[in-house]
Amino acid sequence: MSNECVEAVVCGLGPKVDETIVSICNNGEVPLALLEYSDRVIALDNDDKELKYTFEMIAHLINGRYDHFLDELLISENREYFSANGRLDCIRERIDLLQILKGDIFRDLPDNFAKVYLSNALTYAGGSTVGVTEGLSLIAQSLPPNGLAYISDGHKVFPPYLVSHEISPQLCVCEDLTIRAREKESFWSPVVFQKKILDPRERGGIIGGLSLYSLQLN
Repeated sequence: MSNECVEAVVCGLGPKVDETIVSICNNGEVPLALLEYSDRVIALDNDDKELKYTFEMIAHLINGRYDHFLDELLISENREYFSANGRLDCIRERIDLLQILKGDIFRDLPDNFAKVYLSNALTYAGGSTVGVTEGLSLIAQSLPPNGLAYISDGHKVFPPYLVSHEISPQLCVCEDLTIRAREKESFWSPVVFQKKILDPRERGGIIGGLSLYSLQLN
C-alpha cells in the first residue's frame, strides 16, 4: 500500500489526453489516477507483489467492487480523492488504456512517452537498480524535450546530489509544478523535473541547482 497522495502526483504531472505516461506500479493507485486523464498509461514494476496487488485493485474496479477498492487504500486523502463523484466509473471505463508490464523503471522504459512517475525508486533500499545520478540520467535520455519526471523522495535526493548540477545536464527542477505537488502532499517531498531545451537560467519557471534551497527541498 502507498502512503503517497495521488492528487499530488496528478497536480505535479498534469496528465493530458494525448500523452503517454509511464508510472512505477507500486500498488496501482497512481497509474489508475493518471488513467482518468491520459489516453495511455504504462505501469512498470519489477516487484511481483506490487504487480499482483495492482491486478487485484483493477479487478475490484472491473467488477464494480468500489468499496473493496477504497478499503485497500492506506491514506484518507486517497480514499477521498477516488470517492469523488463519477471518478471510479470514469477510470473503470478507461481501464483498457492501461498497460501493465514487468520491468525496471530505469532500464526498460518504452519509447515515446511524455512523463514518468518514479515514486521513491531512486532511493528505495533494495529496490533501485541504479544510483541517483545514473537513474535520473537514464530518465533524461528517454524523455522528450519539456518532458516531466516526478519523484517523491526529494528530501533524500537533495542535497548532496543536485546542488552542483552534476546530476544530469539535461534536467532541471520545475518550480511551479513542484510547488503544486507539495501543496497536496503532506508526508513526502516531491520534486518535478523537466527536460531542458535551453539553459535553465534563460527560462521562466525552470530553475537549476543554485536555486534549489528556495524550495526547501531538504
